[in-house]
Amino acid sequence: MKFKLLFLFFILFATNIYKNVFADVTTPTLTSRSPAQKATGVATNTTLQFNYDINIIKGTGNVILTPLNPTGTTITIPSTCACITTSGSTATISKTGAFSANLINNRIYRVTMTAGTFLEDGGTNDPAPAITGNNWLFYTGTAPNMLTIPATLNILATSGTYQTLGNTTIRELFPSDFSVGSQTLVLSAPANFEFEAGQGSIASIGTDITFTSITVTFSTITISYTIANTNTFDNMVISGLRIRSTVATATASSNIIQTSNSANFGSGTGYEVTNGATYASVQSFTNPVLNTFTPSTNTINVSTSPTLVMTFNQNITALAGKNITLTPLNPTGTATTISVISAQVSI
Repeated sequence: MKFKLLFLFFILFATNIYKNVFADVTTPTLTSRSPAQKATGVATNTTLQFNYDINIIKGTGNVILTPLNPTGTTITIPSTCACITTSGSTATISKTGAFSANLINNRIYRVTMTAGTFLEDGGTNDPAPAITGNNWLFYTGTAPNMLTIPATLNILATSGTYQTLGNTTIRELFPSDFSVGSQTLVLSAPANFEFEAGQGSIASIGTDITFTSITVTFSTITISYTIANTNTFDNMVISGLRIRSTVATATASSNIIQTSNSANFGSGTGYEVTNGATYASVQSFTNPVLNTFTPSTNTINVSTSPTLVMTFNQNITALAGKNITLTPLNPTGTATTISVISAQVSI
């Protein structure tokens, strides 16, 4: 009898150890979420959804939405909010209660969560891990272009002089849009144009970028840089580039394009900058030449209210601040000045 009691005690003791040490140590793992990581075009009245690998229930903690770049008011949603519901392995935050106000349009939001906000349903109610850092980001509204390019530069084809391009900015939408590591970006000049060798600079806004060099030849711009991490929103600004036409004839608008990048900006997203992307546009022109005019020179018996007609060798446009002046001679008199953008002038 004593042996039986001792054996029973051993079985109960071993079972208790198994339950507390070996059994049911299942931690809920987040398998997907909505909106997805780095999603764009997210509605301002979106709901949030957490999908786990096992059934869950509400625990104790908070889900926090923080607007970034530019910043705004943080939204804190406690697990006690009726807006949070669970069903099986899915948790949903609906637009009620602490989450009733719409999000700000055209804004990045970071979603974080404290550990234990959701628990394993059953067993030992193991807590779901925290969501931290930039592991869940999304953008409300249509994603902006990562490239901001200058206005098209018009170059006098016959001048032979270099003209300075405006700045081009490459801007991260999300902090991880610039890939970590040592990278090389190459831009190429369009046909019939060339860069001024050795002219141009590159600068950054943010703390994650280190530039090794910028090399400008007649035909290419090569930028070597290193991305150390993804802590901040970073920008690259290309400035001081100079370019000229290599032909003495007018050309249509042509583009300075990306021809190589060891890691495309925003790779894998719907807004990434890939080879062929335009970084600036240029076109060349020649000065128009006046071919004929009416009344012609030395014409007599011209009406005192004539129509003046000028014909050029190419299409023209009126430029603000420019005038046509009629000056009476022999005897002299008061000149008549007509603005070329007035209703009196038609082109």
